[in-house]
Amino acid sequence: MKVTLNTTYFDKYDRFNFELTDDTGEHHSIPLHRISLVYRNGELTWQRKDANSWYKTSGTK
Repeated sequence: MKVTLNTTYFDKYDRFNFELTDDTGEHHSIPLHRISLVYRNGELTWQRKDANSWYKTSGTK
């Protein structure tokens, strides 16, 4: 799933999760360790070690 930063909220006291508002307006708490790829302006800027192997086998692009 790709989300834009304007749909997210980072609590400066919580180093483990961030809040996400989905398209229906529902709020979700996402653990940071679940992030595998980070893009900026459409360019991959960061990826978790071994994230590429999961990304290739998941069938999503």
